Amino acid sequence: MTSPKVCVSILFTVLFTGTSTDVQGQTKSPTGHLKKSDPNEIYVSFIQGDDCPGSLEQIVESELAQSRLKRKEFWIYYELNLHLTVECLRLDNKHTVYSTDVNFGEFVLPTSKQPDEFDFVRRLYVPNYGSFGIAPNDNLRTQLRNTIRESLEKALLDYLKINFDL
Repeated sequence: MTSPKVCVSILFTVLFTGTSTDVQGQTKSPTGHLKKSDPNEIYVSFIQGDDCPGSLEQIVESELAQSRLKRKEFWIYYELNLHLTVECLRLDNKHTVYSTDVNFGEFVLPTSKQPDEFDFVRRLYVPNYGSFGIAPNDNLRTQLRNTIRESLEKALLDYLKINFDL
């Protein structure tokens, strides 16, 4: 079994490498990139790690509804999307480390495609509205729900401000 100290070290390395830049290493400012021609709907990708408790995706639906935004079913190349990833790593019987990544971005065509690569890459913009922490296992679900809700509120507020001149 991997020690908790090694797990936390790995998690922090993952969190701080690449989450605020696109795949080509270019930092983007969100101001101009959050503007959409049809701001009333947005594609949202949601990924939840196997070790995270329960289904957390209903929080996304709730926050979109409160913002009066419709969730698109399919993504389109070069169109703004919202990406949410939740990962959990159990440290011991009492605590779990979690991270949430909440970014705006877009799917773009790769600049140099290799035979085994995907036919798209995901470019993420800064800031990353997500966070990370350690929670007691008996309170993990509640803490994750609150963290995801707060992160989505911040991200959607920026989106609404830019697209609806609030």
